[in-house]
Amino acid sequence: MYSISEIEDVVCNVVKSVAGIEAVSRTENLLSRKLNIHPAKFLYIFNELQQELQLLVCEIFKGQAYTLMTIENLASALFELQGANPEVETRT
Repeated sequence: MYSISEIEDVVCNVVKSVAGIEAVSRTENLLSRKLNIHPAKFLYIFNELQQELQLLVCEIFKGQAYTLMTIENLASALFELQGANPEVETRT
């Protein structure tokens, strides 16, 4: 099981590798025009997160608003999803 901090690092690294952004604040909305991430890239970001974390990432969007789209908020939602998913392997 990943800690919130580890999930934040995974999200940050995936966003950096897919979107080509070097420095991403953990509290900045990833949908902001300042970051200029093409909407299609989010499909690749969520696919990589799903593969890395072994979670059904689309589940975190149920009942959420655009405010979910920060590294900090995504990590928190993924952490909660991980706890709700008993099939996730525990990290050692």
